[in-house]
Amino acid sequence: MKFKILSVFFITLLFSACQAGWTEENVAEIENQTSTIVSIQFFEEGQIVDSVQIQPTEKLLYAREVFAGTGKLSPPDVTKEYFSGHKYGVWPRRSDSLVVIFNHRYRVTHYYDSILPANTPTKFYGYNHERNIPNQKNFEMVVKKASKQTVSYLFTYTFTEDDYRFAKE
Repeated sequence: MKFKILSVFFITLLFSACQAGWTEENVAEIENQTSTIVSIQFFEEGQIVDSVQIQPTEKLLYAREVFAGTGKLSPPDVTKEYFSGHKYGVWPRRSDSLVVIFNHRYRVTHYYDSILPANTPTKFYGYNHERNIPNQKNFEMVVKKASKQTVSYLFTYTFTEDDYRFAKE
């Protein structure tokens, strides 16, 4: 009898300690579908903090974050910030812009804030522009894997020949 009571107690304890958990993985890539090299310079408080180059037809890992929790996994939400920073350590709260350079020559500035500085360059995208990289809404989202406990999203921003032409004009 004592063994049955202890067994029931430990089984109850085991089940109460094991809550259903979930994981969410968010991967963001920047893809270069142009015929030229694309460089990106990341600025923080007016200073370049990092830069990268993406060769034609290549992709760059821009961000990867994994979250875990208990309870129910939330459905996709277009208002949610899926990646808060990125691999290059630039965080939206301190960042002011990034500059995309096509073919080592043609520049387009992308701002992290919807309030633009007093002096803007000739070619730029404000935060709410549909081609602005810091605005996550401009990344195409695809659910790569989904189950009751796991979801994996892939976000892709793609440079096209139209982006290159805009920078050259």
